[in-house]
Amino acid sequence: MKDCTIERMLGLPQRFLSKKENLELPETQVLLKLIDVFPWLLKVADSGYDPIITKRIMAEAIGDEMLKNKCNELIKKYPHLYADPNPESKEPRYYMQIGGFETYDGWYDLLDKLSQKISDYLKENSIEGFYVHQVKSKFADLCYYPNTWKSPAPILDMIREAEKEALNTCEFCGTQEGVKKRSGGWIVNSCTPCVDRLAEEAKERNRKRNEGK
Repeated sequence: MKDCTIERMLGLPQRFLSKKENLELPETQVLLKLIDVFPWLLKVADSGYDPIITKRIMAEAIGDEMLKNKCNELIKKYPHLYADPNPESKEPRYYMQIGGFETYDGWYDLLDKLSQKISDYLKENSIEGFYVHQVKSKFADLCYYPNTWKSPAPILDMIREAEKEALNTCEFCGTQEGVKKRSGGWIVNSCTPCVDRLAEEAKERNRKRNEGK
């Protein structure tokens, strides 16, 4: 997207983004990073920050991003763990229905395995009312939050086992070779090839952005 379009949508002065001194401002750098991560924010600004339109834009954006994340296929595969039993409710009971899995695709297999183990245990022991509130990567750790801290000990053991496995699994491709914690704005468990690939993709995004000036 060209800088002039971004300036128009945000109500910035013409050629604001073409001036080096403006690009060096901390607030400008933060703004551009937010737009790079959440491009739909431009649509929100272009709508005049209308609250109703903003909610629709956010819902569409969240839906698009969830479709891109393979891990969110687990919501349909294990609906008793992750899906809202009352989807028509105005206040979704499960956070997973709103935010989905806050993880990358590399952890799909271990999360699939964990979900199957928990499902089998619940069925074998006729346990009802158990579901998962949130699943995310935080500082390269797998955080798997059930709806209750009084979960059966065997389930807690399963979760701890998956958390240990995640520490040695690349969040992007799933390999367990050469994986370590890395920081590049955020902390992740990653292998060297994935780090190199992501760095090249970032360079390409910057190159295209510079070409649009």
